Parts: sequence; C-alpha cells; structure tokens
Amino acid sequence: MERGTVMKELICVLLMIISSIFLFLHFKVLNILILVFVFVIIFYFLTKEVRILYLVIAFVFFFYLNFITYTGNITGEKNFYVKFDGKTGTVLSVENKYVKEKILINNSKNLTYGYYRVNCKIDQVKEKNGILIVKGKILSYESSYFNKVRDFVSDKFSDLFSSEYKIYGFSKAAILGEKADLGEELNDMFKYTGLAHLIVISGLHIGLVMIVFIKVFEKLGVPYKTKYIITLILLTVYCIITGFSVSVLRSYLMGAIMIFSKLLFEENNSKKSFFISMIIVLIISPYSLFDISFQLSYGAVGSILFVVPVIEEVYKLKYKVESEFLDYTIKMLILSFIIQVMSLPVFVYNFKVIPVFSFVSNIFGIPLGTLLIQIIFLSLLINIVNVSVFNIILNFIIKTIFDAFESLIYTLNKIPLLQVNIDFQISIIHIIIYYIIIFIFLYFIHSYYLKTLSRKNKIK
Repeated sequence: MERGTVMKELICVLLMIISSIFLFLHFKVLNILILVFVFVIIFYFLTKEVRILYLVIAFVFFFYLNFITYTGNITGEKNFYVKFDGKTGTVLSVENKYVKEKILINNSKNLTYGYYRVNCKIDQVKEKNGILIVKGKILSYESSYFNKVRDFVSDKFSDLFSSEYKIYGFSKAAILGEKADLGEELNDMFKYTGLAHLIVISGLHIGLVMIVFIKVFEKLGVPYKTKYIITLILLTVYCIITGFSVSVLRSYLMGAIMIFSKLLFEENNSKKSFFISMIIVLIISPYSLFDISFQLSYGAVGSILFVVPVIEEVYKLKYKVESEFLDYTIKMLILSFIIQVMSLPVFVYNFKVIPVFSFVSNIFGIPLGTLLIQIIFLSLLINIVNVSVFNIILNFIIKTIFDAFESLIYTLNKIPLLQVNIDFQISIIHIIIYYIIIFIFLYFIHSYYLKTLSRKNKIK
C-alpha cells in the first residue's frame, strides 16, 4: 500500500473515532441516521469511494465507549478501586473504567497521585459546568503497589537534594509529574514565560529519557537490537512509575513506535507515527480528546510535522544565512512562533490569555531546561542501581545549571507582554474559522514555493 494511501486511511479512521466520541457524548439514537449521511459524504470526498468499513468502525467504537465508561451509581457508602489525583481531588477512573464527567471529591486523607482501593461515604453529588462535585468523605483506603514505586523514586530525589528544596521540587515535577513541591510562585513563572511544558511530562521528557538510555548503552557497547529492546523495557517501567497519565501515554506511544521502526529496520515515518499514536491513545483513553494537554501536545507535534516544513521551504528559498548559529536561531524562532500560532485558540478558549512574545522564551529556556532534566534523570538512574560515587560531581553540575535556569526564569518573568489576559470568550465556530484561514494561508504559501522553485529551475 502506498504511503499516501496509508496516511489517508489513518486520517479516516481517526475521524471516525473522534466522531464516535462526540456521538456518544452529545447525540441520541435518532441523530445517528443524519450523521451516517454526513459521514458518507465526507469520506466520499476523502477517498472518492463509499467505504462502509469506516461506518462500521464508528459504530463499533460507539458501543466500545459504552463498555469502558463507568455508569454506576456513586451515592451512599461505596468501595471503589480508583485512580486519584490528590493535588486536584480529581477521580480519574472508577473500577478501571473512565468517567464522562470530571469527578471532584474532598481529599480528606491527603492522598497523593496514584491508585487506591477506597471506602467512602458519599452524601450528595451535584453537577456544575459538566463537573460532578461529590460531598462526602473517604473513610479508609488501601494504597496500590504502584504508589510504593513512586514513593521509592521520590525518596531518591529527597536523598539527592535534601538541602536544595527548589531542585527537589523541580525534579519531582519534571520526572514524576508532581508539581506540589515546586512552589506556587515558580509554577506561575513557568506558566507566564511559556515554559510550563518543561514541568509537565510530555514527548520532550520521553525523548530525553530515550536519549539517555540509548547513549549509555552505546557507550557500554550493547548490540544494536538489544540496545533498543532494553530501552523500550526501561521506558515502559519509567512510564508506569509516572502513572501512565494521558500525556505520558501519548508520548510513550510515539517513542515506542519509533523504537519498533528501528528494530524492524523500517523507515521512521513521523507523520504516520503521529496518527497511529493518536488513534491508539483515543482507543485507550477516549475522553483525553477534551484534555488541554492532549490538544496542546498533539497541536505542537502536528505543527512541527505539517506546518513548520511549509514555512521553512519558503525561508530556505528566499534567504541564505551564512552563520550557522544565526540560521539555527531563526529556525528556532520560526518553530516556536508557529507552535504558538497553532495553539493560540486553546489558550484563548481555556485560559483567556493570548501568548504574545512567550515563544521567545523557548529559544533560551528549552536548551537549558532539557540539559538540566537529562542530568537529573541520569543522576536518578545511577542512584537507583546504588552507584553514588558520582553524586558530588553531578549535584554540583545540577545546582549550577539550575541556578542559571532559575535566573533565566526570573528574568523572563519581568518582561511585559509575554502573555496578555482577555475578558471575552470565543466559540467553537471562531476556532474553526481561525484554522480554516491558517490552512488557506499555508496552501497559498506552498503554491508560491512551488511556482518560485519551478521558475528558478527553468532559469538554470
């Protein structure tokens, strides 16, 4: 099957899954016939043929959603196995099933992020803005073994940075995804400067973990296939420790697909991996579609894969920069600016802020922040296997880089207009129009590139 055909098939399957999720949440049975007609028209234009298979996928996924969604009664005295985020008091799953609405409960036992068997007394459940607010209390609980593994890693950080509380808080945020010890002031600074993605486990962190493992195994002379197999196993263990949240899952899938492509000696097609990972994530966790981190993460990766190359084509055609450093800086500016433009509606719709110059922060913050995370992870790795002989040197390096990184954050935080607060709300229609305008613009940019390139070739 040709690459273009495979991509088209993946896009169609993804559209079917997304349509099924909206169908399950917002439509009744009588509306299905109308949607079937709409689907047939859409896929006829995409494939130039009516493919009944797509409709079958949509309906199968629709019934699959009924199977994996918790629909039981949660009032009274109950005994549940739940995935719980102690910081926000959010119940993420009940009896290993997803919940359609966000459930908030009073964290009276000060539980941390993880899995628990809880006995709770629920007096009342109220729905407000699509959120179920539970009034009651947790009577008793039993922590899962998974939580003990996270505690073990957290204790390692405590031992490593016992006298450096800020580094300890940053390490837990960057490696474990726990921001409770980061401090509200520093957390707000990360948000304002546009560097919050450094303290949220994402594709960046998974990529850094993979690089650390692969480089270490290369230095040890581990054979090619063995190197990638062990990396995949360790990457899986790391993601289990961090809790396999939605952001971790999608990043893990991207990394795993890349490793499998290396093992099978196939060409690593990033665009294909992008759609495959999105499909798998939505199958495993359908309601992550409405998660802000899902939208920002895939929006950023999609921008890098599909939008940045179009702009860089024109940049390379029109400008030839002799200085490699200047060329790299310009490309980083283009990359950061495009990601910001493509993710703008997410920020405006969810946070009522407009990022203006925060994309500049990434040029300086990402290289320093990623280097810091890599060294912290390397330090954690060698301490897990009880090799502490390098701790003094590594801790000195970590402290030096962290001090520089913290100074950069404080400096960037003083710059005005990195983000601007707004007092109006946009609708889904506005977002659709926004992206239509962008895609029309990209179409004309690409056409301009092809025409200019053709003229230059004719002159030659």
